[in-house]
Amino acid sequence: ALLAAAILSLYSATGQERGQGVKIKVETGQEIDLYDESHALVIGVSDYNNGWKKLPGVIADVAQVGAVLEQQGFNVVKLMNPTRREFDDAIQLFISQRGLKERNRLVIYFAGHGYTERLGDDRDLGYIVMRNAAKPEHDQQQFSLSAISMDEVNAYALRIKSKHALFVFDSCFAGSLFRSDSGNRRPPQIESKSASPVRQFITSGTAGQEVPDDSIFRRYFVRAFEERLGDLDGDGYITGEELGIYLSGRVASDSRDTQTPRYGKIRDARLNIGDIVFALKATPVRPINPCAKEEDAWNQARSTRSAAVVRAFLREYPNCQYAANARILLASLEAPASVDPSRPAGDYARVNGNKTLPMVTMNFTTAKVDANGRVTKLPGQTAMGYTEQLPGGVKLEMVEIAGGSFLMGTSDAEAPVFIREIERYLSKDRAVGWTNWTRPQRRVTVGDFYIGKYEVTQVQWKAVMGNLPPDMDGLENEFMGDDLPIVEVSWDDAKRFIDRLNNLTGGDYRFPSEAEWEYAARAGSQEAYSYGPTITPEVVNYDGNYPYGQAAKGKYVKHPAPVGSYPANGVGLFEMHGNVWEWCEDDWHSSYNGAPTDGRVWVDTSVRTSGRVNRGGSWDYYAVNCRSESRYVNSPGSRNFNLGFRLSRTAK
Repeated sequence: ALLAAAILSLYSATGQERGQGVKIKVETGQEIDLYDESHALVIGVSDYNNGWKKLPGVIADVAQVGAVLEQQGFNVVKLMNPTRREFDDAIQLFISQRGLKERNRLVIYFAGHGYTERLGDDRDLGYIVMRNAAKPEHDQQQFSLSAISMDEVNAYALRIKSKHALFVFDSCFAGSLFRSDSGNRRPPQIESKSASPVRQFITSGTAGQEVPDDSIFRRYFVRAFEERLGDLDGDGYITGEELGIYLSGRVASDSRDTQTPRYGKIRDARLNIGDIVFALKATPVRPINPCAKEEDAWNQARSTRSAAVVRAFLREYPNCQYAANARILLASLEAPASVDPSRPAGDYARVNGNKTLPMVTMNFTTAKVDANGRVTKLPGQTAMGYTEQLPGGVKLEMVEIAGGSFLMGTSDAEAPVFIREIERYLSKDRAVGWTNWTRPQRRVTVGDFYIGKYEVTQVQWKAVMGNLPPDMDGLENEFMGDDLPIVEVSWDDAKRFIDRLNNLTGGDYRFPSEAEWEYAARAGSQEAYSYGPTITPEVVNYDGNYPYGQAAKGKYVKHPAPVGSYPANGVGLFEMHGNVWEWCEDDWHSSYNGAPTDGRVWVDTSVRTSGRVNRGGSWDYYAVNCRSESRYVNSPGSRNFNLGFRLSRTAK
């Protein structure tokens, strides 16, 4: 009763003590009044007394998280070491006093132990553990009575009437409170998302992962705001989605995947559209020098005379002082062996590892689409490539792409068209933001390479990995089938597939670089699409309710199609536009300023773990998202039912 009274006294603060409202400024200079008040409840449990390991570091977690939220304009209430009853009292008072006003912004942060219980229906249920909860293996009934289940957290979230609420759990558990990809259906843009309600969630890890007492998650949560690292697109704001992307990448990398944060939105269609917004202070922080440790790394790489080590150096320091030296050394280490004069040139694929892959002619039909959406099919086309045999008689077909130069990105002349097409359905500011992601246009030269004829399919995944990804469980029948593209795979998941594929085949498969992907997608065209100035649902699987240019509205399939369902592009690649988004190897950069021009992967140590590039659009996106140069970003741990990948391989 005394604790409840103390909390209530904090919630009864005067208007001057209430959290600040937030105004945001959009591209036109107009200010939008977003929130009236901002309130946070920061809860920590360090002094466990019933068998759980004590967590003294949580004291620092609560202090530092509270401080950074206060800097963000929140009225912060802190609660340490609550029992189950005290937690219930605190959160119910918080909701009744601060969570019933529509224009308020709420953050609820918990630091402490988490737990996952497997239920009789094979469903995982996550818990956050209060001070007095017993270990479940010692007293299951007492644990259930004293811990807080995610079903209960869901009920609390639904009681909130405020527009935006973010729940952050620095504790590890699994469960189905939210879809870990639900925040990634559309690229985030503050103006459009701020008007809609949302209940967002971020957890510091999943089942079986132990929270370290010196919390990596808390350190990066604080740095996201203090060092502006969570502002992935550099617009001066951090959205809840950007925060989730940033934390999931940084924490997973620093912990070497012993902690893999998850983020997303509630499984309620009324409450998973918007995005919470944090406005950053105008004062910039001193940038981190990505080349600070380059010289020592170069000396080590040079002394090993190992191509793998030199490649790793280039991934870490692609634009630093010794990068040119490293590329010269790598070229000498990877110099091809002398050609066998008895073997006719072109008979075999020019690849490392497996040297017995005969080149074959691949027949395909492509199409041309005019400005009005009229389609002309062009059969009788051919490409060269090879077929890799996977376990179980499954085939992997790769198409040979001859290298060359092309203009990558959006030209100055085309940018207004791109903006106009996005603005037909979305805001002017989002249109400008998306277009800036693809600029400035520059000439890029790529070498010869091979790329998947199709997106990686479910049967290919099963041939290599044995089973489909767990996140595909529960998808509708329309998403399941051997010839359908694999979905619900993160960048990290796909990396594991590639590693196992290379072990099976002796190959050196990889993701395409973003430059290779766009070069292959364009197929020699500088128009919006490889097919011409527009597309239709006859040639691309996208949401036909949102056409491009003068094309009419068309069919919306509402799920991926089997690979090869639509005409190939001009070099024999299927579904490069639409069907599912595809992972690339590159880090996300919000423009092409400073981008390489030699077709290599673009990585930067200062953002290596923040996001990875997605290309191509998908079945549930607009036609404009399927343009050859359109780009998007997801964290390496993100999974979605519109996101897959295709393979690439360097020609030697």
